Amino acid sequence: MKVLLSRHLSIIMSTVSALSSSSSAAPPSSNAVVPATYSNLNDNALQKPLLDATRPEPVGASILYEDDFIKLTGSSLRIKWYYFPIGASKVIPLKSIQKISLRPLGSTWQGQYKHWGMAIDFKRWWPSDMLRHQRAHFIEVDCGTWPLVAFTLKESEDFYRSLSQAVAAVRTGKGII
Repeated sequence: MKVLLSRHLSIIMSTVSALSSSSSAAPPSSNAVVPATYSNLNDNALQKPLLDATRPEPVGASILYEDDFIKLTGSSLRIKWYYFPIGASKVIPLKSIQKISLRPLGSTWQGQYKHWGMAIDFKRWWPSDMLRHQRAHFIEVDCGTWPLVAFTLKESEDFYRSLSQAVAAVRTGKGII
């Protein structure tokens, strides 16, 4: 993890220095860190948000639900404004979802006043929602990894039913695509 964070910070610092230097500056040496682009990404780079944000939907995928925060298709759940600070989306294949919970949003520990990022209890990651404190419920998605994905919606109860049905259809092999 430290290596990935170090690589990420090196990329940021290299990008900042490249942007702040003049156009007549000498080209970077062979040891210099080159800012990440789509042409020089590798599996070890900390670039998952860029890849998730640009992943296309499957051709012919039916949209079951979409609003400002979420897009649910027959094969995936796209959570918009997930990654801090760039705001890229997180795409979760429905087949990887192990458990879905609809919970009341009642305490600061759960994330009632957390607008974006890790909750105080270090169990959940919240995508951006500046009106979260006005919502009554949140949805928690467990994919078997840490942290749990939690998000709020205007119509949480309706979306919870739609997501539960879509996950059940994928598990039974019927699919909704």
